[in-house]
Order: sequence, then structure tokens, then C-alpha cells
Amino acid sequence: MNYNVVRTFYERSGTKEEQEKALIRYGSSYRTSVGTSYSNKDNQSFDVLAALSGTVTEVKENPLYGNYVVIEHKDGIKTCYYGLSEVTISVGATVNQGDKLGISGNTEIDQDAGNHIYFQILKNDKHLNPAKQIGKKITDL
Repeated sequence: MNYNVVRTFYERSGTKEEQEKALIRYGSSYRTSVGTSYSNKDNQSFDVLAALSGTVTEVKENPLYGNYVVIEHKDGIKTCYYGLSEVTISVGATVNQGDKLGISGNTEIDQDAGNHIYFQILKNDKHLNPAKQIGKKITDL
């Protein structure tokens, strides 16, 4: 594998070390991560690909999270990709799993993560731990 997990999803039941890796330091405060941040092992930018097939419903820029893309899937599932330095997709586009959405970048909120993508999965607007969803069918999320 040529990627690192920079920031993990905060789990109340996690170990102290797991919880510390899930804290985002911004200025003098901390926030718990509701997603997972991935970086390239060489800290270089990389293509960000759609985790699941769906429809792009948002492409925006946020001062803290940078450029981001939201994709809606079936069964109330959404995936969100934050920290893109470049977006190569537009609202309304239908994407297939593996299609390029953009290029990784940096976020103001988590500068310690370097060049990365902050990835979230939501089901009916509830955040799911991405690490626990890998390999599952969308109907099993």
C-alpha cells in the first residue's frame, strides 16, 4: 500500500492512542475527526477517486476544509472528499466507482496532516467510520 492514514475516525470506545490520532488540532483547540484522512507515503499530491458510484450533489470551497465534493449514493449514503487542491468534476455529474474527482491538497483545519484527503461517509446524515466500511457492499453500510 502506498498511502498513510494520517487522521482516524474518533471512536469513544477507542484506545487512548486511537483517540489521540483522531483529534484535529486547530489553533489552540481540538476537534474530533468524523472521517479519515489519507496521504501518499511520499507526501506528494495524488488523484482522488470516487469510493462508490453516485451523483455529485456539491462542489464547493470552504475556508477551513478547502475544495470539497459530496456524492450521493443509494440507500441514504453520502461520501465527502475534503481538501482537494483541484476539482475535476461538477455538480450533477454521474460518477462510477474509481472515477477521478480531483487532486489531493491541504486543509486549513488540519495543517499537520500535510497533503491529504479528508474522507467521510454518512448514512442518513450519521457519520460512519470509513475504516469499518472498506470492502462492504453499499447495502451493508
